[in-house]
Formats: sequence, C-alpha cells, structure tokens
Amino acid sequence: MFITYTGYSQTHVIKPDSLKITVGKSILNTTTFSQPYRLLRKDYHTISVHITVESGSSSMDEVDFNLFSLVDDDKKLRIRAVGMFNFKKEKRQYEKLSPINENYNDFPKFALKGYTDVEIPTYKVNMLGVKKKNTTASLKSLERMEVKSKKLSYFLDFPITKTFTYGKIYYKDRIVGFTAVKTN
Repeated sequence: MFITYTGYSQTHVIKPDSLKITVGKSILNTTTFSQPYRLLRKDYHTISVHITVESGSSSMDEVDFNLFSLVDDDKKLRIRAVGMFNFKKEKRQYEKLSPINENYNDFPKFALKGYTDVEIPTYKVNMLGVKKKNTTASLKSLERMEVKSKKLSYFLDFPITKTFTYGKIYYKDRIVGFTAVKTN
C-alpha cells in the first residue's frame, strides 16, 4: 500500500527569472479514474506535485511548465510531466494539452549529465476510461503562462514506477523542491 508524503513545502527563488517557486504536497494517483488521459506504459502510475509560482517583479513573468521535471537519483531518471490541473469547486480541472511541437520543445535543453530523460506518451480517453477512437498516443506539451495575478498554482502529474520512493523537483536545471512516497 502506498501513502503520500505531505511534508513541509519548500520555497526557492530562481534568479534571473525572479520567480518564487514553492513545491507543496504530493498526491499519489494509484487509480486513473479522475485523469482524462492514460499512460502508454502500463507499468507506470502518476504522482501529482503541487507547484506554486509567484512573480518577484512588477512586470508579468512567463512560466514554462514544460521545464519542470522530477529527478529520481536512484535510477538516474529525469521525468517529464504528462499533465497539469488545479482544483475548482473541489474537483480536478485538467488543462487541455496539445502534442509537442519539436520546434518549441525546451525540455531537452536542460538535460542532466548522466541521467536518462523519461517522456511517456499519453492518449485521451472517454467517460468510461476507454481509449477514444482514431487517437494515437503522443507526448503532450504543458502550458506556458504569464504570472498575471502575481501567483499561479497547479498540480503537475509525473509518471513514476511502483518502486519510486524519493525525487527532486527541478525547474530548468535548478532544484526547487522534493517529493517522496512512503511504503507500508
């Protein structure tokens, strides 16, 4: 049985971007009922990590959520997020994602030396959780957003294996927080 670790949140200021990034609680998703997608690899499930971004300047800063990654030091993996959502009226509201345009894909630019990049394709499902007809699995691109109200708050879904226990959250090439899963 898995239990989610919800320790203290960690806050880091990223310069020169002048963004204040806080990594909060994590939610282990052992079922996929509430997710509008499925992972192509069945040996993975997801962990949702709460990310809050605050602007440190008076101008609007842009945040590229594709540049967040989960790093598993034990397995030497750098994992790309597959989905993002926030809560509205106590219900998960997922952002609509589109396939990656390789011309604008910044994820590989911040690769870590000695680590393998993990990018798992997803596909859309209908209300019953069955793959929609005429769809193919693809890598999805997360949103780039301006920090208009000085603060953005989202959960990012990262695919993990059942043996995952601890990982670091990176923004670009800098550590901004940690997440863990306890097993009983």
